[in-house]
Amino acid sequence: QLLQQLGPDWSGLGLNHLAAMGRLELARLEANAGEQDRARQSLAAARALLPAGEPLPSLHRGPDWLHQLECRLDGSPAPTSSAQAHVRIHTLGEFRVEIKGRRLYDRDWKGQRTKSLLLALIGEGGYKVPAERLSDLLWPDSDGDQAAQNLKVALHRLRRLGCAPDEAPVNWIHVKHGHVSLARSLCWVDAHAGCN
Repeated sequence: QLLQQLGPDWSGLGLNHLAAMGRLELARLEANAGEQDRARQSLAAARALLPAGEPLPSLHRGPDWLHQLECRLDGSPAPTSSAQAHVRIHTLGEFRVEIKGRRLYDRDWKGQRTKSLLLALIGEGGYKVPAERLSDLLWPDSDGDQAAQNLKVALHRLRRLGCAPDEAPVNWIHVKHGHVSLARSLCWVDAHAGCN
């Protein structure tokens, strides 16, 4: 709310770079909250604040965060190779997951449910899988409310894999209208390569 209120004031004072950075932060927050349309509007507003061709400021974040945000919001296709992906998942042969080039080991998974959820999501195609279907697969003996809560906790842990405690996670798992998807612009899965 503060960024939305101050943005016009900053622009009015000629602080367009500051206003653009505020809009980018809004876009990131909205994208992480699943508000893709609002996030696209904030990203477009950030671009409009700067002269044509001038790159958007990348704030204090890593060099690739802006690219990842733009890919998520601009509807970019899936990475064409595993080397371009934020998350690389190997299912053929040994199951292996790498996030930002770092391999996850058993100690990193924060419980078997997290790994089981990712495997079930991939097994169901990885895109627009009904949340209820995942709950039924993973917790068949739990009632609906408990299974939904289990899924919510496992999704939270899955998103935070590979993140430092104070680091905001990249939203590579989307939940929208009761469906769960791997973000195609951020994830590469060997079993799905060439199918998207």
